[in-house]
Amino acid sequence: MPNVSTRPVLADSNLLVYAIDPTEQSKARRANEVLRALGDADAGVITPQVVIEFYSAATRPRGRRPALLDARSAERWIERWPSLLVCVPLSEAVVREAVRGAREYRLSIFDAQIWASAKLSGATIVLTEDNQSAEFIEGVRFVNPFAPGFLPEQIGL
Repeated sequence: MPNVSTRPVLADSNLLVYAIDPTEQSKARRANEVLRALGDADAGVITPQVVIEFYSAATRPRGRRPALLDARSAERWIERWPSLLVCVPLSEAVVREAVRGAREYRLSIFDAQIWASAKLSGATIVLTEDNQSAEFIEGVRFVNPFAPGFLPEQIGL
């Protein structure tokens, strides 16, 4: 688990994908800055879903453009993350909370699972570019790290 003096911050898959995407230089710089800040603060968490989404996005062709990574390169990235980010487990409690979140807040089940993982791991912030149906749900705030003016210090990093 992350450092107890710092609240965990959950990084969504788009942060990880942009970190390796040479076609999005501005977002790649920002993603890597935020990931470094999470690592320095010992505050970053991800979930199995985030890892799977990263692998899927990184290894599939993007229209007429090739995939960002081949399967082995994507695997190597995934193997590096434990030095920077803690992978919180997917549990029955997370699944039940995700189903409740999908029902009560009309989130997609995948967004609800990210929210539930954050909530149950003690994270109060989810860093994601994806639009959520609400910015703040039961103590968890969704923050776009690619928004103009965003600084890691704004979320305590």
